[in-house]
Amino acid sequence: PIRIGIIGDQTGTQNLEQAYAALEQGVNLLSKQNIDMALHVGDMVESREPEADYIRRFNTAAGILDKLGVPWFLTPGDHDVNPPTFLPGSKDRSRESLFRSLYSKRFDRVNDQLYYSFDFNGVHFIALYSHDTLHADSRWGNTFLAKISDAQFQWLAKDLEKNRDARAVIVFTHQPLWYNWSGWSRVHKLLRQFPVKGVVAGHFHYDQTGTDLDGIRYTVVGATGGAVKQASRDAGGIWHVTVMTLENHRLRFELLALDGSSPMTLTPRTDMDRVQSIDSMLSGMWNFSRNNPLYLSLYPKDLTLYTDCSAQKKARLTLTHLGNPIDLPVTIHVAVKSKNLDLALPQFTPGMGQTKENGTSCVLPPGKRVAVSNTSSVRFTHDGSLPEPAWTATPLITGPAPVPGGRLHLSITLSFRGDSGPLSVHRDLFTPIMVCKE
Repeated sequence: PIRIGIIGDQTGTQNLEQAYAALEQGVNLLSKQNIDMALHVGDMVESREPEADYIRRFNTAAGILDKLGVPWFLTPGDHDVNPPTFLPGSKDRSRESLFRSLYSKRFDRVNDQLYYSFDFNGVHFIALYSHDTLHADSRWGNTFLAKISDAQFQWLAKDLEKNRDARAVIVFTHQPLWYNWSGWSRVHKLLRQFPVKGVVAGHFHYDQTGTDLDGIRYTVVGATGGAVKQASRDAGGIWHVTVMTLENHRLRFELLALDGSSPMTLTPRTDMDRVQSIDSMLSGMWNFSRNNPLYLSLYPKDLTLYTDCSAQKKARLTLTHLGNPIDLPVTIHVAVKSKNLDLALPQFTPGMGQTKENGTSCVLPPGKRVAVSNTSSVRFTHDGSLPEPAWTATPLITGPAPVPGGRLHLSITLSFRGDSGPLSVHRDLFTPIMVCKE
């Protein structure tokens, strides 16, 4: 058998120092797993940073990976090579060139291009470059541009033919380009002609396994320090590293959580697509504070929260971006987490579903309140307008008056039982408590 450590993304976070601390934690964990080699599936640095910082970050991350004590190989991600200015199909390859120059000092096979191959213990490894078209994305961007170029495809065909007698072939890349099947189908048809056992990618910042197709196992690993979902650990809410074992022409995956909890298993794509749709819906709550202003009157100090001081309009919290975008029942639970604050008269819109716990919980049937849903977009009406609020409640002061400048903290959790068991996604919502002027 051959044991391969796999490391996921560090980027998409506001705290790269914390991300590199997680990377080091992951490296320490993998170094105890008797691995033979390691693969990093990309997004190691932030291309939007100034060049000097980019170089420093690359060297920091590479220095951490050196502590693995085994050979490691890297394929670049979008955060590594995309130019700072967003433009699908951009011709600005300055960051790509910078990445290649830095990695080529360690691995000379990337002097000319960022796709390459190598052999290790009788297994042939292929690093595909998923960013021939810059600022394209197989999941969240211009999907149909996210594919390998004709030049890379021709190279791949020659490389596979030259290594037809390898005991196994493993492909690793950053973006799961198979989400754009119109671009990937020719690649899959090529791969299935050879002893390819698996294709591994990152990018999504959560793990998932798909259906084995023609004997090829397509797998996505989660982040190792990069931004993750506010979710249960099997729904993408945890950092991890992976050990992939190839034995007797079969792949086995062990997911090792960085928080020290028990090992994880890959979550099936059927469930992670559902999680992603729910998460996309909850992303629409980014303007919660704007839609729910809170004011406290100090003259007189009546311990009442208002949305409009001049009209003495008492506050009423509203949540509109709520529904069930998936094909299974979903339970919504709402709770206030702020000290000395509670909810009065919480209620879901009549007809939403089965309401529980005095208006703070509701079970929604499949598709409730949702007109359009997929893994990257959820709409409540066909024209994109918003319906009436799904939930309302009056914020109630239950103790000493909140300190002006404090905030109300509302927690929203959506849970369902999927093919792999219970999964949940949540959001922490905040709105500041301001003071009415005299």
